[in-house]
Amino acid sequence: MIKPAKTDAGFAEDIQNRILKELDEEYIASSNNMKNLLAKSDEYYQMIHCIRGGKGKQFEDEPDIFLPEYTERLLTQIGNFVSQFFSSRDYVDVYLESKDPLDIAESKASKKHLNTILNMTETYYFQKVVRMLMTANPKGYAIIKGGYTQKIENQFKCYQEKQQYKVDEEGNLLDEIGDVVTDTMFQSPAVETIQEEIWEDVVVEDYPTFDVYPNRDVRFSPEYCYSLKDKKYVIFSDDKKTLSELEDEADKFGYFNLEILKEKSKQEQKVQDQDGKEIIQYTYPAYKIRERWGKQWVKVKERDENDKPTKIEPGIDFDGTKKK
Repeated sequence: MIKPAKTDAGFAEDIQNRILKELDEEYIASSNNMKNLLAKSDEYYQMIHCIRGGKGKQFEDEPDIFLPEYTERLLTQIGNFVSQFFSSRDYVDVYLESKDPLDIAESKASKKHLNTILNMTETYYFQKVVRMLMTANPKGYAIIKGGYTQKIENQFKCYQEKQQYKVDEEGNLLDEIGDVVTDTMFQSPAVETIQEEIWEDVVVEDYPTFDVYPNRDVRFSPEYCYSLKDKKYVIFSDDKKTLSELEDEADKFGYFNLEILKEKSKQEQKVQDQDGKEIIQYTYPAYKIRERWGKQWVKVKERDENDKPTKIEPGIDFDGTKKK
């Protein structure tokens, strides 16, 4: 019998359950609060895609023909914006109050740097702006999530000559005729020149980025504010990911308890091999990822030289109260 895997979170399971309970409560409450708003989004979706259903039909026997009048107006409005905004490769400008030559040079460098990033094909700036407009114009708002992309690879740089003592397979020093050095008074260790490979870390990708999220995949707290950053919490529901993808991203996102997830979600499937023998294969479902942004009490265990927390643990008890 396989023993269940133990948690590798670094804190107790009852506190984990408490955090999950609060997350579920926030997600359910925000979903109920935003029900009418999301339903209105469905109506706009049907209008854009010329689907006549729901409130679009007054009588059941009406035909399902939908004239694309709204879609034409929306595309015309977006087309006018795109033709003006993307007529130049300078998407951002700088506001400079100082006349100091150094400030002027720095502002020009910042402007060139930002415009260079936005013109990179990897950022998909044009597509993201159009997607944002297609969401914001009919539905009233669009949600943008900022981030940063950085990729560092260890690449070969060059060869460098290096001198070292000759040794045999067991690591014993050898003299010039190939004998093991046993007496340093009469034997001199032989020296050989080798080509040593020099490797260095190279920054392959390093730039800020953002993405436009579908409104239906984002939940947030109900209070009124002027920016999502001021919300008590924002929950993003990301695309489904397989267990192997979660394992690959464990270090990047700090996932834990993947072994428990693997054991609990394992599904048996009987298949036949090449010889026709029946064998059992294990499959795992894809998982919907919820990512919560918001404040939470924590206890800081370690900090780096810049006083930034590097190791933390939850600052609440199993009943949700704040620890001392």
